[in-house]
Amino acid sequence: MERLTYKDEMGYHLKLEHEDADTVTALGLYEDTGLTPKDIEIIHKENLYHSAFCDLLLEELQDCEESEKAGRLVHLPCKIGDEAWGIRNIGKTKHLMSGVVTELYYSQEMRLIARIRGICGGEVGKAIFITREEAEAALKKG
Repeated sequence: MERLTYKDEMGYHLKLEHEDADTVTALGLYEDTGLTPKDIEIIHKENLYHSAFCDLLLEELQDCEESEKAGRLVHLPCKIGDEAWGIRNIGKTKHLMSGVVTELYYSQEMRLIARIRGICGGEVGKAIFITREEAEAALKKG
């Protein structure tokens, strides 16, 4: 949009030679917003901040994508605090038990290990299971 004002040593002035219906409409629309020049300045700064924030998020997303392509990004099947299932030997019988995951880490052999509070710990997919169905299937296999 073309400026409706100009500034000199005395301050701002309306460009009279451009006083037409479009100019008056544009100025009227601005006035209808109820925004002050200070408000506009704040909005402009916020937009710059949001733009910079979006740029940072985009960089993070690109970094994750590159890490995934390079095989450096790991998708964990659960997080600490999730419910998981374990098979616990009580006497000569194996029992299916659920509990809260309290630890997740990789062993030296790069196996994902989880611990379930008060129940057991072990490799995810072999001794610890994310769903009851997975645990029941493993229990049936023996």
